[in-house]
Amino acid sequence: MNETVFTNARLITPDAVVEGSLLVRDGNIASLDEGASAAAERIDLEGDYLLPGLVELHTDNLEKHFIPRPKVVWPQGVPAFFAHDAQIVASGITTVFDALSVGEYHDKGRIAMLGKAVNALNACRDSGQLRAEHLLHLRCEVADPRMQELFFPLSDTPALRLVSLMDHTPGQRQWRDTSSYRTYYSNLTTWTDEEFEKIVARLQETRDDCAEDNAASVMAFCRERGLPMASHDDTLVEHVEEALDNGIAISEFPTTIEAARHAAENGMLVLMGAPNVVRGGSHSGNVSALEVAQAGYLGSLSSDYVPISLLEAAFALSEAGYMPLHAAVGLVTANPAEAVGLDDRGSLETGRPRARPHGRGPARGAQRVAGRRGGLLMRRGRLVYVMGASGSGKDSLLQALRPRLRGCPAVFARRYITRPAASRGERHIAVSPERFAAMRAAGHFVMDWQSHGLCYGIGKGIEATLEHGHVVLMNGSREYLSEALRRYPALMPVLVEVDPAVLRSRLLARGRESGADIEERIARASLSADYPESLCRVDNSGPLEASVECFYELIRKWM
Repeated sequence: MNETVFTNARLITPDAVVEGSLLVRDGNIASLDEGASAAAERIDLEGDYLLPGLVELHTDNLEKHFIPRPKVVWPQGVPAFFAHDAQIVASGITTVFDALSVGEYHDKGRIAMLGKAVNALNACRDSGQLRAEHLLHLRCEVADPRMQELFFPLSDTPALRLVSLMDHTPGQRQWRDTSSYRTYYSNLTTWTDEEFEKIVARLQETRDDCAEDNAASVMAFCRERGLPMASHDDTLVEHVEEALDNGIAISEFPTTIEAARHAAENGMLVLMGAPNVVRGGSHSGNVSALEVAQAGYLGSLSSDYVPISLLEAAFALSEAGYMPLHAAVGLVTANPAEAVGLDDRGSLETGRPRARPHGRGPARGAQRVAGRRGGLLMRRGRLVYVMGASGSGKDSLLQALRPRLRGCPAVFARRYITRPAASRGERHIAVSPERFAAMRAAGHFVMDWQSHGLCYGIGKGIEATLEHGHVVLMNGSREYLSEALRRYPALMPVLVEVDPAVLRSRLLARGRESGADIEERIARASLSADYPESLCRVDNSGPLEASVECFYELIRKWM
């Protein structure tokens, strides 16, 4: 039996800071006691703090060692990795998720270092010489058309324990203001105004071509493997809603207080940058982490690009009065550990390891389920094709169904539509008619149709989701059903119906059609159609809650 006693310490426990002693027996915490220890052999901490090893979910620090200068990739991966490990441990971090970019928009050397960095991580873990436990966080740039060919060869890396989905296209999320994007990249390149406009247009078109499919394929893989997922730079409430719909539980670096609030209120872990705390604000003009903390939405911190900032930020939050020290330390220990299923670390409690040995496989509490890539054949998912007359409440029904299906193996397909994005109603992807035609010609859609002068399309990303065994719900057209059945014979058609009197009342209330147009819509809705025997009907004439419950029970049968 091997015992170590730490005494005269200020112990930062999950609930308080306690002056006392801690006994470690055979690598596990055996007891925590108030007051000094009388053990003959003890380590006197002389009133210093004793806290759990820090848990870092997203650091780019490895990149500094592999790319010490722009586009200069260090030739020796293993020494660079050990140098990174030394800096991490010196910052108090004992569990680190090394974040590597899977894709990029301008050549910064990230793709060149990706494979070399993963190989070095594996070699250093296998050596048993690392001082921190290093796990892999793959940051998937969904707007890079190379993303899937870069991601999947690395997807079976044993250390892979977290995947985030990000979109750094100018005009999106963090770069809503394209001038900020231009300023950020000015250290790499300069553009004339005309050149910059062309760059932005090209990148946005590339994003439209591949982002949805890339995201769908990665999310389906993560659901199959039980891998935690994070969204990145959530800016609008709609971004958070999309993450929630897809079973994502971590919101990394939300850029606005509105996004942080919505994420926190819906149970997501809101992770902000520790440098943001230490500096007193965001270096890129986004919401201050201090404002997020003051509002009570802050769930965790990441050192991002400065490892030592993690420890500094925890004490800074306490000293400035934002929260007690034990709660601030929880932001960098227990909270991030819990978010990724590491239930064996992050707090000073009896039975917990003092330090977890690294390089010995997945931690307890993490789900690692063998899927298709491991040789287990998965049942193909079911496509649910939802139809209904204008005014039937189909959109409201689908919107209300989203919260009920969170955490279930079901996703909602987003439609490409040639109309502007609206602040209310369906969250579609707005494209111009010219762009839609180009995407259709390039084979981007698995289904597309026209209705009331607009073009509608469903991206091919649903194929990956179906292949991984998930239910996909799509907003369809009654007129297109026969073609949809030809392409997907096993789809489940669902017709949302409403009593004609209720339909008339709803159409009058929204005030978009004339009286004659309303009567024409009611007549069209009442026409009998040659629906397949598999058709399911949902009556939406009554309270929305009742219709949602009926639809929910139908979908459960198809999971």
